[in-house]
Amino acid sequence: GREANATQQKISVESPVGKELLGRRVGEEVSVVVPSGVVQYRVDAIQHTS
Repeated sequence: GREANATQQKISVESPVGKELLGRRVGEEVSVVVPSGVVQYRVDAIQHTS
């Protein structure tokens, strides 16, 4: 499966970034360390798909 879909702004919970976002709530901001540095994310929506 794909880890992320930038066009649709979706991130898989199986991806490293997705794992950092697990347990967060809508409106929370999170800093995630990635190979290129630190990226700031804000949780705008949470959807569970099968």
